[in-house]
Amino acid sequence: NDTYGHETGDLVLRHVASALKSSLREHDRLIRYGGEEFLVFVSLRDTDPNGIMGVMERLRQNVASLSIPVGLIDLHPTLSIGLNFYTSHFKNEHDAIAVADKMLYEAKRSGRNKIASYHPSAAETAETKHFTVHHVKEAIEEKRLFCESQPIVVLKHQKIAG
Repeated sequence: NDTYGHETGDLVLRHVASALKSSLREHDRLIRYGGEEFLVFVSLRDTDPNGIMGVMERLRQNVASLSIPVGLIDLHPTLSIGLNFYTSHFKNEHDAIAVADKMLYEAKRSGRNKIASYHPSAAETAETKHFTVHHVKEAIEEKRLFCESQPIVVLKHQKIAG
C-alpha cells in the first residue's frame, strides 16, 4: 500500500488469499485477520506437527511462486508464518493467537519468507500450570464455578469426620 497504493495492495491481497485458499485442505480454515495478515486454523484431525509443517511450507511456496503484474513490473510476494502448535495451553483463542503473532514477527525478524513456531520451555509449562490455577480461582470468584462438599459423618457420634 505504501509503495504502490491501495488498489495494488488490494490486488496483491486477492492473489495471496487465493494462493493460500488453494493450498489448504478442505477441513482447514483461512481468515483475513487484518491488514496483510491471515489466520489459518488447521483441523485437529492433524495432530502430527510434520503434517502441519508440510501444509505451512506449501502455503509459503505457493505464495512465493506468485508473479503479479503491476504496470511495467511483476510483484513477487513472500509469506512469513508464525505457528502455535500448543493452543490448548492457553486460556482462550486470543492468547493462543497472540503467541502465533509473536512467532510471525520472529519469522519476519529472521529474514522474512520463513516459518517460526512456538515451543514452550519447561519454565513456561510450569507457568502455564500456575496460570490455570489462577483462572480456576478467578472462575470461582466470578461465580462461574462453585464448590460443593459432601461431609463424611460418623453415624455413631454424629460428627463430621471429613
